[in-house]
Amino acid sequence: MSQTMEMLRERVRAARLNARYRGLEAEAITNDVRRQYAGVYEAAEQANAALAEAEQALRAAAEAHYKATGEKKPVEGVAIRETVTLKYAEPDAIAWAKVSMPQLVSEKLDAKAFEKVAKAAPGAVPFVSVETVGKATIASELVPSPGYRPSVEDLSITGAPF
Repeated sequence: MSQTMEMLRERVRAARLNARYRGLEAEAITNDVRRQYAGVYEAAEQANAALAEAEQALRAAAEAHYKATGEKKPVEGVAIRETVTLKYAEPDAIAWAKVSMPQLVSEKLDAKAFEKVAKAAPGAVPFVSVETVGKATIASELVPSPGYRPSVEDLSITGAPF
């Protein structure tokens, strides 16, 4: 082995040791900070859990409202995004495709192409049912609703001093 190769090998070995040491050092510091600020981390976790619970309740209410009314924008900052799902038995789809669109079938059904055809012409494939499902989305920045004044209880879920 050449001297240059030995030097490069040693440089890599030293760099690996240094990287391993620095990684362990950073991990130790991170653990120390987490222990030192455990209360802050716990409060952040609780705030995130409360946020997730509040968002889920808002999504559920928006989706229930959409199912009842079809309205896609129930309140400012909340919207319903519709997704379309096709439901069919694959053997039926293969049998239909072999007769109607053989290019969709080789060894197995090209499901993506089949669904494109079935979506483009609803009812053309008799065994496919189309289901449209609304999914609530929440804007990342919600502005206050005009005229709405939150109660102390409404604000208490944040745990924040504002």
